[in-house]
Amino acid sequence: MWGESRGEGELLSREREAAMRKAGDIDTPGIGYSFIHHSDQSLDVLRRTLKDGLLGFADSDKVRSRTTWANATRDEGTNVAYFNIVGRAQDTVRAKGDARREIGRSRYARDVSSSRTAVLFDVGRYTEEAPSWRHVRDRRDSRTYRADDYRAEEDLRRRIETTGSSKRNVLQRLRGRLWGKFEFIDDEGRARPDSEFGFTLSHRVPSRNFTGIVFQESHQLSQEHMYEILRREIRSGDLAKGTDLDKEIAARQQGGFFGITLETDPAALRARAESIAAVMHEEYQGNPDRCLPIYDTFGNMWWPKEIPYQDLKRKDF
Repeated sequence: MWGESRGEGELLSREREAAMRKAGDIDTPGIGYSFIHHSDQSLDVLRRTLKDGLLGFADSDKVRSRTTWANATRDEGTNVAYFNIVGRAQDTVRAKGDARREIGRSRYARDVSSSRTAVLFDVGRYTEEAPSWRHVRDRRDSRTYRADDYRAEEDLRRRIETTGSSKRNVLQRLRGRLWGKFEFIDDEGRARPDSEFGFTLSHRVPSRNFTGIVFQESHQLSQEHMYEILRREIRSGDLAKGTDLDKEIAARQQGGFFGITLETDPAALRARAESIAAVMHEEYQGNPDRCLPIYDTFGNMWWPKEIPYQDLKRKDF
């Protein structure tokens, strides 16, 4: 995969072994995941995330590096990282014929305005608190998270009014009990936000807690490519002559996934996984145990081995 110097082959073998130990089903409930944005040409944002961890924001100031994150966290007194949890999103119901795993059906996987790659991590290292949409100022070292959807917070308020209990008691007592239909709080008292809002976590997720990487296969067609699709429809009679192409594109994009194409060429998907693996190799040479398995949104693993999702689900690897 990369030019091997003396000892390089042994290092690559250790990296692959470490990644295989973390391999599994990305559709397992409870896995935390957060999408990071980057261009098709550059993986620098992913590189920084693999090095510094999932840092997030300090109030409204977008974090550019671990240094600015640390300074802002110290000065502002708070910071939050944004993420979602498999099995907890409200808007990831599988449509008929859609074979993507839940991560691939989430809000930011569906957005192809820029390339996105998700890092997976272990949520079990953190403690869930009551939902809040106001970025509660938890202690910087509190290692807590909460739903960030205002509707989950409203559902919780209604439950509190119903039970006359405190937030803490409601979260403890609702497990296994039914208090009527609340769309964004389930029958076990767990928040179920839309994946657009998800959860916020304090303080950061260090890279040693990462368990995998999921890359996005879909991408946006160029405007000219979409024009040509509509022109062909006009020529074939499927679309009326004189149709405003810009308005037609906007209407179709609002109603679905027009203009989005899914990469299916195994060679292209393999190349994408290997480009991510190359970044890991550069960042983790001093600590190969940090290396992670790389998947597509259908749950197939592309590195360190190519294993179909169903085999991973059955642990047949």
